Amino acid sequence: MEDPARDAARLLRDAWGTRLPVDPVRIARRLGVDVREAKLSSGIPVALLKDPGSGPVIVLNTADSVGRKRFSCAWALGRFVGEWREEYFHVADRTIFASSAGYAGDFARALVAPSVPSRERAWDTLGLALRFDVPREVFSA
Repeated sequence: MEDPARDAARLLRDAWGTRLPVDPVRIARRLGVDVREAKLSSGIPVALLKDPGSGPVIVLNTADSVGRKRFSCAWALGRFVGEWREEYFHVADRTIFASSAGYAGDFARALVAPSVPSRERAWDTLGLALRFDVPREVFSA
């Protein structure tokens, strides 16, 4: 996995289609990933867990808004798709909403906001956040 936008587009095509807004929770479940919510620390939006002998689990912070949970789940899917390991425990902090999030962040942006040119992301962050039901920070780059 080297191109997060291409990988996200392929996953959308295979597991979702063209409906907006994209629901990363449903996509994760179609991939066999269990998605749950739990009370996590205020600085932790998501955890991706995998124990030997069990399937992967994405845990979303119950305190977050629906839009933040949508992006957090997409980010965890990026970790799952791009950096799969047989066993892992990964907890993310709030920096996943910033542009410096690497493969998983780029994947998540491409998954929840397909076909949004980077130039549009720079000037209409509020409009995009409302259109795709994700935090405004997702588009600030």
